[in-house]
Amino acid sequence: MRPPAHRRCAEGTPVTRLFRYPLGKDVLHEQREVIDVGREVMAISTSVPERRSTELTAHSVDSLAALKHRIETTGSETVTYGTPPMTDSDQPPSPDRLTELLEDEAHEEAVACLDRLDAADADGRKRALRATRTLAEQRPRVFDGLAAPLTTFLTDDDRAVRLTTAKLFVTLARSEPTVVVPVVESLAARVADDEEFYYVRARCAEALGYVALDHPGEVSDPEILADFRVGLSFDEPEVKEKLAKALAYVALGDPGRLRHQASSLAEHLEDESTLVRYHLCTALVVVGCERPEKLSETEGELRERLTDDSPYVQGRAAEALALLVQSRAAVDPIPELDGIDAVDDDTPSFLADRVRFVRRVLEDGDQPVPDRLGTVDAVRAGMDDVVAEMKSHDGDDCPHCGLGLPPGGPPTCPRCGAPRRGI
Repeated sequence: MRPPAHRRCAEGTPVTRLFRYPLGKDVLHEQREVIDVGREVMAISTSVPERRSTELTAHSVDSLAALKHRIETTGSETVTYGTPPMTDSDQPPSPDRLTELLEDEAHEEAVACLDRLDAADADGRKRALRATRTLAEQRPRVFDGLAAPLTTFLTDDDRAVRLTTAKLFVTLARSEPTVVVPVVESLAARVADDEEFYYVRARCAEALGYVALDHPGEVSDPEILADFRVGLSFDEPEVKEKLAKALAYVALGDPGRLRHQASSLAEHLEDESTLVRYHLCTALVVVGCERPEKLSETEGELRERLTDDSPYVQGRAAEALALLVQSRAAVDPIPELDGIDAVDDDTPSFLADRVRFVRRVLEDGDQPVPDRLGTVDAVRAGMDDVVAEMKSHDGDDCPHCGLGLPPGGPPTCPRCGAPRRGI
């Protein structure tokens, strides 16, 4: 017997096994197979008089891995390395195939489909991922166990694929945050990457916020929260809005988590973005629901928001001040309330109710107030509805050039071409 012939590949190198055996006098059948072990691979070729065989074995540093393939042929065989021709099983799936497998709850096949999706072009990858978003909203549990394979596309070379993937994670986190818990670190890494496309970072921050709402401990890492706060000072408007929203959701998940950050949040209450100001005021309200004394260091900034251009920011600021007054902290009179016409027909009830709330706790009136104002449950229940109402009243400003965009307007800014908020 000849001694084994050893050949090694670097880590992660695809291994092509090529073997031939005779089908007739002059005809050879040829077959190729790719095995990517993701570690060092040793090919051992042996020869015995009765037959020729090949064993392909993966080796790790401390143990023999489980992969072992054995073939037996009646003719000559060769082991080679490289990238083989694509076979039918290697062909990229159609854009709808992943959704079909998920609908059938074929988990293993869906994972294999994601692996093969790498072979598709950028448009094919994007279309396949986008096609799953409706299913993610309606049946998010079918994605259980797939979050980790999906993170491959968060670092895709094509930024449209990365953005589509980030949006998919937002949908999953909003519908079933438990599914996204295993990939919190991957999402946080995208938020922390200053070189990442800022819309991708914004969506990843939003997904983390939805996870924090039901699983606050998973998004409580000080580094994650520090990235959120630091980004409020330096990031693009779209990112800052999602960071502020994520911070509000962190507070809703655990009202005490940001109790020591009240003053740093209040530093950004003059941000140009209405949504940033609204979400940060909301975070302060939630902190004040359980630790109202912590709002004393933000009183000045909250008073300034009573003259904000947005009635929704005014309303949250009034609610926070009402909680501060209820805590029996020493609060000066609030003349800013006199400038708010809370009985005007054009004043949203959101603002009118909260002004009455402040006046009641100041014993400046006995008008009826909704019972649940100033509670975490009330804030949590109304978050999405309030933001939707804000957008329906105000439209949007372009996050790049500031051009006003009316509700129901074009998906991109007609001046600079940037996607409008929420796109």
